[in-house]
Order: sequence, then C-alpha cells, then structure tokens
Amino acid sequence: MFTQNEITKTQYVPEYLQIAHSLSPVFQKEQCLPLRKVRFQKQQGALHTVGVIDLGPASFPMESLEKQKPQFYDFGQHVVGHVFFTLETIGPPQDAPIKIRISFGEMPCELFGYRESYAGWLSDTWFQEEIVTVDSTPQHIAVPRRFAFRYVCLEILGISQKNTVRLSSLHCIRETSAPTFEVATSKYKGLLGSIDEVSRTTLRECMQSVFEDGPKRDRRLWLGDLRLQALTNYASYKHYDLVKRCLYLFAGMCDAQGRVPSCIYLHPQPHPDTIYLFDYYVLFIPTLLEYVQASGDLPTLRTLWPVARKQISIAMSLLEQDMVREDPTWWAFIDWDDSLDKRLAAQGTFLYCLKSAISITSLLNDQDDHNELLALQHRLKQASRKCFNKELRCFTSGTMQQVSWASQIWMVLGQTIEGDEAKALLLRTERLEHRPMTPYLMHYYVEALLEVGLYEKAREAITKLWGSMVNLGSDTFWEIHNPDDVMFSPYGSVAITSFCHAWSCTPTYLLQKLDEMGAVTH
Repeated sequence: MFTQNEITKTQYVPEYLQIAHSLSPVFQKEQCLPLRKVRFQKQQGALHTVGVIDLGPASFPMESLEKQKPQFYDFGQHVVGHVFFTLETIGPPQDAPIKIRISFGEMPCELFGYRESYAGWLSDTWFQEEIVTVDSTPQHIAVPRRFAFRYVCLEILGISQKNTVRLSSLHCIRETSAPTFEVATSKYKGLLGSIDEVSRTTLRECMQSVFEDGPKRDRRLWLGDLRLQALTNYASYKHYDLVKRCLYLFAGMCDAQGRVPSCIYLHPQPHPDTIYLFDYYVLFIPTLLEYVQASGDLPTLRTLWPVARKQISIAMSLLEQDMVREDPTWWAFIDWDDSLDKRLAAQGTFLYCLKSAISITSLLNDQDDHNELLALQHRLKQASRKCFNKELRCFTSGTMQQVSWASQIWMVLGQTIEGDEAKALLLRTERLEHRPMTPYLMHYYVEALLEVGLYEKAREAITKLWGSMVNLGSDTFWEIHNPDDVMFSPYGSVAITSFCHAWSCTPTYLLQKLDEMGAVTH
C-alpha cells in the first residue's frame, strides 16, 4: 500500500533545512533497570493469549545463562533508548566466542508465540533483536540500535561446552526530547485520569529528534501524525521548537509540483519518502496555523504560508466540478480500510483545511486571498451537499454511493453540514458500517462530536477506545485497537503492531477541549 508509480524529484530548500537543523532538540536521559524476571505462557483470557508469570525481582549478578534457555526481564514500563549489559565467564577461561541474542518487546506477544508464525506483509525485520558475538569476558556490551520496549529477552545461541556465563548487569539509558520524563498525576478522576496520563506518556516516548510516528515502527516523521502530536504537545509539554523543526523539514523537501511529502526519513540525511497523500499534504495548513496560535510565532507563518498555500492550488488541480476527482491520480489515507471509498472524506478534509487557510489570510491581512478562499470554500460546500442521500439521511461517497463513518465525520468537520443537522447526522452515524479502524480516524470522530456539542458522546468514545487499552494494562496507546477484537491487525499479525503510536496520543488534547466546555469532572 502507498507505493507511488513514479519517483518525483525533490526540491530541497537549504535555508529551511538549516533552520530545522538549528532546532535539533536536546535529549533528556536517565537510567532504567529491569524490575523483575518473568516467563510467558499460553493463557486463554490473557491479552493476545499470552500470560505473564512473575518470577521475582531482577537482581544482579544473575544466575548463569544457559544455551537456548531464554531469560525474560520486565522493566515495568515502556522505555525508549539504548540497552547495556555485562557478561562474565564462570569457571575456566573462555575458549570460544559466545553468541547471544537480545530481543525486545513492547508487549509479551512480540516475544512469545507469534513471531515464529509471522506471515504479514510488513518486513519481519521490524521485530526488535540484535545478535552479539562476544570474543572475551568479562565484557560490557552496548547494543548499538535504539529500541522501544518493556520486555527484554536474552538467549545464549552458542557457547563452548567448557564455559558458563552469567549476566552481571542489565540497564537501559532511556531518552526523549520532551522537557521531562515525569508524567504528573492527572487532574481528571478515575479512568479519564489514567487515559490522560497514558496519552502524555505515549507522546513523550514518540518525541525523539522529531515527532516519530512510533519509536518501534516506523521511527520516522509522518505529517498526519505530526498534526495530532502537535495538538497534544500544546496541551502538555509545550515543546514548540520541535513542532517548528518538523514544519521546516516538511517545507524544505517539497517535490517538483510543490507537494509537501507525507513522510520523512532522518538518516543518513533528512530526505522524503515517495508518498504524497492528499489528506496529509493539505493538513500541513492547520498544522502551521495551530503552531502559530500556540507559539505566537508570526515570522514562521509568513515564511511558510507560501508552502501551505501551494497545497491548496495542488488540491484544486484534482477537482472536477468542485469535487475531488474519482481516479487513481490522487492518494489519501483517511483510515486503514482498503474497502473505504475515500473521495468524500478527502473532500471534507480539504474543506476542513480551507477553514485554517482562511484564518491565516485574516492573520496576514490578505483580503484578496481571503475572499478567493471563501468563494472556493462556498463552491466546495455546495458541491459536497449534493452527496447527501435524503432517503438514507447521510452522505454517500463515490459511484457506488458508499456509506461510511469517515464520510460523515469529514462532512461535519468541513462544515458542509452544521448545527442541529450535523448533530443528528453524527447520532445516526453510530449505526453505520465502515466504522473507524484506527485511533487516527477516531480522533477526528471525537473532534466532530466536539464541533457539534455532543460532549457526552465524545467522552463515551474516548472511554470506549482509549479506556479499553488502559483497562487491558497499556503503558502507552497502540497504533490499532478494536475493543471487540483485540487480535485485529491490518498487517497480518498483532505482533508487528506499534504499541506506542503517535496518532493514538490525543486524549490529553481532547480531554482539554472537553474540560474547556465544562464536560469533564476533576
């Protein structure tokens, strides 16, 4: 999925990339130790059918490690960082190399029962492990790659029959570019308070040299995720420079058409992927506006507005009779659902982003552009209203007139339908098929509920999805979660899922919006 047919040429803007480089963050670091030894077992009723058995505190030096007898350690919390351990030989001198595998899991299912049978379409190299060969002991070993995990497994793969080794130490230097590791006790009560705290923990773990979409997988910067992380950041850590850095990275890597890339890699040098998603590049506009509203940084708005404005021109080139064309020349994410007709949701996303563009023209006192965008907005709304099916009492998308949550959500957010009509539409949406598959679209569903004043419904939606993960023991929020089917994964296996994921971090922001409306109990 998301494989472009042609590689487009990138137009790098050195001055923007230099600004991004100058905003490289300072990292907070601290040492974390494993809390306990554990073992895993198949257990019906346990999450992903993997039970965790506590074997007592982790203390060092540990007893000897035996060949092909893995030892599991629980750090007691999700951590992102670099792992160090020390091996020493017991008895006679070491007379052959020792080969050891160290594996990492955010969840037990990644280390027990699922990896061996993995047949999904994502590369199995995303399973986190390193194999280290030790020529002499004692030796302090720094595992070179950064990992995201709660559980660690050490397993001797090869050793001389003459030798025995033991683990003398094991620790992680965790890291984040958030201002602090501390997650303060939430001001909200009960489950909502726990959701708030896990939300901020999720964001903290994703705050690295950029706002990563997932510190385990994919470890890169996605524009759709950035917008949601930035909103949560404004409600929590307020690390404005990290948002600014990401905005300049995107602006500095547009393609020959002027499209902002959807995804950026940081190594060996910052460079874009070949993916250009319609909904993501227009979301650059509200992401820019919201950054300026939070930080007051008007110079950045003036500098990057031409880049944002270009996304409108590009989107307009894909219109036919004021509707997004129904052909394969454009791409949109909207949600992880291959059966979803995304045309109307993309149209609604464009309208939603036009609202931000109109606000920007007001801030910049550009009356001509303001009037031009208002006229475009009016035309697109008029065209979109023609997709309302009076018999079904909802919007339909595409030639097959598909009915989905996504279409209704984005028609409300794009203000094609407003007031009591929009409220009634969202209440009817609960009975529709093609439900949201990810917390990404669920975020926008909650935004739509807030837009029309359905605060109780918004709180219920937060509690059902994110509260379900908390009740299942989550340290951080997951990329994918269906409360009615915890084994669901769009990748073919739950074990490859990112269990700390950017687009799932937004309850802190959403709860703040509810709090502003007096709809949350402290």
